[in-house]
Amino acid sequence: MYLLLRSVPDEFPRQALARWHAAPDFEHIANSASAIYRVRIHGRPHYLRLTLPELRTREQNEAEIAFLEHLKGCGVQVAGAVASTAGRGVEAITVGEEVLFATVFEEAPGERITPDSPLWGPPLFHAWGAALQRIHAAARGFDPAGRWHWRDEDLIVRAPELLADDDRSRREFDTVMARLDERREDDCGLIHADFAPQNFRFDAARGLTAFDFGNCCHHWFAADVANSLSTVRQRPEREEIREALLAGYGTEPEDLETLMRLRVLYVLLSRLKAFAAGPTPEQAAILKTLRAQVHEARGW
Repeated sequence: MYLLLRSVPDEFPRQALARWHAAPDFEHIANSASAIYRVRIHGRPHYLRLTLPELRTREQNEAEIAFLEHLKGCGVQVAGAVASTAGRGVEAITVGEEVLFATVFEEAPGERITPDSPLWGPPLFHAWGAALQRIHAAARGFDPAGRWHWRDEDLIVRAPELLADDDRSRREFDTVMARLDERREDDCGLIHADFAPQNFRFDAARGLTAFDFGNCCHHWFAADVANSLSTVRQRPEREEIREALLAGYGTEPEDLETLMRLRVLYVLLSRLKAFAAGPTPEQAAILKTLRAQVHEARGW
């Protein structure tokens, strides 16, 4: 599901912070599928997330928190959720007739690494793959109720409708899904589903800490690797990244090419849904670029 929160009254974060006995001041960070705020609890930075119930149910949010707790218990470095003063991981915040689900997360230590950072290089790429391997090793056999199977996600279900006016993209979607229909449903479990540099922090001494598991779902573990690689497929040093990331992961999973093609399609579908009300000229340009990438019919 892909929805955008465009404007959230300040009364929502104010009420949410009272549930965690946090400092009353907050800094709005971003609005995307959720509204994100930087807040302070006992003097330490945390992040408040406000989410539409239509996007994630309470059960789905609670399952995400259970996954984070499981990963931490297995020694995986993740930024976990913090319970409210009532002991709840998810609080329903009501303003008027509107409801948003609130969750507070720890801040991940380290810094966000971008291509212009001196830390952007093989050690980071290796740590990126190794972190994925640790997440997947811990996820095997862990199956909390509440998170969905990737085939049931709204964007996949609605793909024929969203691609109705684009025959080439529709044929690519049909081809990719047919190939995945032939793939065995093994080596699957909960995956992060968006494991890119914006969703982890890196410290040369402490290593890599993952956060933002809001899209975690049941999928092939290989899809996590494919999604990660898809974010760097346009980089000039892409082969170096791929080699180091797969070395950190420990193996090259099957069907990476097909799963990367699925990811390219997924990004297009998400934007088609987000811009459905009528794309602006800038959004139309984004769609044109994404369609061209889908029409290439390649992952890597």
